[in-house]
Amino acid sequence: MTARNLRATYNTWSSEYDDTPNPLIAVEEPVVRSLLKTMEFDRVLDAATGTGRYAIYMAERGKRVSAVDDNGKMLVVAKKKALARQLSIDFRRENISHLSFEDSSFDLVICALVLSHIKNLDLPCRELVRVLKRGGHLVISDLHPEAQATMGPEHKELIQGEERFFPTHHFHVDDYLKAVELAGAEVLDAIDIPMETQRGWMSGGLVIRVKKVS
Repeated sequence: MTARNLRATYNTWSSEYDDTPNPLIAVEEPVVRSLLKTMEFDRVLDAATGTGRYAIYMAERGKRVSAVDDNGKMLVVAKKKALARQLSIDFRRENISHLSFEDSSFDLVICALVLSHIKNLDLPCRELVRVLKRGGHLVISDLHPEAQATMGPEHKELIQGEERFFPTHHFHVDDYLKAVELAGAEVLDAIDIPMETQRGWMSGGLVIRVKKVS
């Protein structure tokens, strides 16, 4: 029920997602981009791409990009944006807990603002690390744990004038670190973006960078 209701929320949101000011993205994106500038990579997976924010950013910089999301309407928006920019991106409708890619396929995996929607971190983190080459990097961003705790699994957001189901599970920083370490990665950075409230949104975040070691 949770996954189906969340999918319905993003179905509704897809048509205006890129036009809706999001304070969380505003504080998360500069941190993630600054980390990306410190790494060398070519083959990239944007896991839970949504409307293609990081997939398009990477493709415009000449990277070979694949992008997955399990929401078809969000992917339609992403594909249209890529086509308008004449970018070649391998878009696939997939769940990040069950990826179709072979082991060791990517130099870099980005997973932005999605894991707190999932009840258990272990399976998606295992998949995200699995598809990395040894020595490759995974960058995870998510809502700040304080925001996760405040919102909770029954949370709703006002979207197009109607309250929509937007479940957020509460994880501590150590939960993320444990999940990626069990998957065979070494934590390089765990960056806390302090909490603020802007236009009713809690805008703090968490950004983690890891390297696959096994």
